[in-house]
Amino acid sequence: MSDSIISEQSLYNYVDFSNHFVVKIAGKGNIQSNDNRNKNLAFNLNDAVDKILYYIDTTNINRYPVIICWDGDNYQGQEHDKPSPFTDVIYRLSKISGFILVALKFKKDNNPWKQKHVNTWNGMYFHKLFDNFEPHTIFNKICNMYISYGSTQFQFKDDDPIKGETSGYSQLQEFKQMYNVNTLYENNRIGFEIYFKN
Repeated sequence: MSDSIISEQSLYNYVDFSNHFVVKIAGKGNIQSNDNRNKNLAFNLNDAVDKILYYIDTTNINRYPVIICWDGDNYQGQEHDKPSPFTDVIYRLSKISGFILVALKFKKDNNPWKQKHVNTWNGMYFHKLFDNFEPHTIFNKICNMYISYGSTQFQFKDDDPIKGETSGYSQLQEFKQMYNVNTLYENNRIGFEIYFKN
């Protein structure tokens, strides 16, 4: 059953993140498919992945194994009614030999990972973790590199300042305020940024 809780999930501390180069992937999700900003992000996908690989290669000077992590989002490609282009970035990076993929969900009443969540990733293997703390605060703390794909083009919910900031945009601002970061790459036209912790 798709709602069944999977057995293959572990507490956050199951994975040892030390002596790894940790890359967090975040961005705007659930975009209307006909939104031109979504189309721009989709069109730029190949170039974005090339840029990410370049900056991983040039900043991971100790040649640590690379962990690609995200906050437990489902995969929503361009065939979805409301795509999440940053999940396409994750999916493309999963094809890189040697990269370790890790997703973390917030633990609610039950263990959070259900088969329906895993199924969205089309058989892609990744470590499924959960914790009682918000995933973004954990990964923001431990990551070496932060990739934001689309969030800065979607600052407000429904583009309405009265409704407040989107979670992706506010979490990005929180990251930039809390940590000493260097902007390695910035494409304001589509809202694609690569940050590195100093």
